Amino acid sequence: MTQDDNKTSDKYSTHRETRAAVQELFENTDDVSVSDIKDFDWSHYDVTQAESESDNPHHQVDILAYLYWIEDHKQKEIADRYGYSTSCISRHMSDCEIPTGPDPTKHTASIAVYENGHWKCHSLYKDTYEYTYLHRLLAVAEYGFDSVIDKEVHHETGCGLDNRPDAITLMNQDEHSSLHQSDDTEFVIEDGEPRLRNGDADPEALSAVDEWWTNPGVDDAT
Repeated sequence: MTQDDNKTSDKYSTHRETRAAVQELFENTDDVSVSDIKDFDWSHYDVTQAESESDNPHHQVDILAYLYWIEDHKQKEIADRYGYSTSCISRHMSDCEIPTGPDPTKHTASIAVYENGHWKCHSLYKDTYEYTYLHRLLAVAEYGFDSVIDKEVHHETGCGLDNRPDAITLMNQDEHSSLHQSDDTEFVIEDGEPRLRNGDADPEALSAVDEWWTNPGVDDAT
């Protein structure tokens, strides 16, 4: 056990010492962060005991911070717990300067907009919000974050919504641009699905992608 471990153990060795330390944290720290709360030593904290010690538990900074960030209760769940409205709990959390909203220590995303034939997500990563294409997030899940950096995600079937693992692949920008923009590339049917390949494209021929969506499972193009 290190000296720091001894210090933490001595400081927060009981429930009441932990409560006092949480309250001191919020009193003496400007802009307490989510990381401050989640990294705090709550090991001896007992929220049930804290509630029994408080006439108005929904006013207490330690209880609200613990329920919201450690036990992952939504504000409505906390409101229902104490018989108050969600707006009341929200107001008390604001008064106590407890941060709310998405967890900046995690990567979260929600579908937000449809753009250029693809879904984009409102993505939160390392305290930064930005719109990210859904297919890039799925590529991260399939290939890993480091592999996707500086790469473009190619849809093998030509459908920007077809994000199956076997329908997306990684390419550098030049390869991707050349494949999509060259006059000598075309979609052909391979194993019952369209694939973009280098070849002799016929500008008057029906797009293999359109044909596939109209008649899925057609034989390989000749």
